Amino acid sequence: MDSWQEEINSQYAQGRWKPVVVLKGNYSQEEVVAFYRLADLVVINSLHDGMNLVAKEYLASRVDGEGALLLSPFTGRLGS
Repeated sequence: MDSWQEEINSQYAQGRWKPVVVLKGNYSQEEVVAFYRLADLVVINSLHDGMNLVAKEYLASRVDGEGALLLSPFTGRLGS
């Protein structure tokens, strides 16, 4: 993921803006919801979220109906 992020950012970043931001760490639920609401796109893969509750949380936080979810076919909740 890091090399993919670096490749995209090196090609498309403008000033301080970067199209791909990967957050690693522990965040409160309030912080996570704020991140979801700011995100135009969330990528969910099975390497970091086996049960894939993140996908449902992202969709639930987007009360504006905007944003996109890119879900790997190898995630646990693809069919739900």
